[in-house]
Amino acid sequence: MPLTKATVLTDRFDRALLYATHVHGGQVRKGTNTPYVAHLLAAAATVLEYGGDEDLAIAALLHDSVEDQGGKARLDDVRNRFGEGVARIVEACSDSLADTGKGERKAHWQERKEAYLAHLRTADEDIYGYRSQTRFTMPAASFVI
Repeated sequence: MPLTKATVLTDRFDRALLYATHVHGGQVRKGTNTPYVAHLLAAAATVLEYGGDEDLAIAALLHDSVEDQGGKARLDDVRNRFGEGVARIVEACSDSLADTGKGERKAHWQERKEAYLAHLRTADEDIYGYRSQTRFTMPAASFVI
């Protein structure tokens, strides 16, 4: 397989990594002592290894920020800091926009997951509407690590 042009990561990626680390602060992976940011780094690495661009890598770092840490207000902050494209991907990867820190309740987990799985049937177009302009070909379901 011929090598393609390398994805260049700019200070936007650096800022997204710092932001993700801040947002997920002291979180650890369920049932482990592994810092949550390890999962986010693995997601970003997977995107980059499959040829994703910087926006997709940033979205991978932030893919859990909305559903886990602030809901709609967090999504608006992601949009403001990293742009509409990143925000669209993050929103499409989120199963809830509830801000649990403000007392908003998420739907039951099974209902959220079933709706999310149904969403994945069309997520490729929803998330990667501009994909024809990129070389990224990893299926959307791969984002769910």
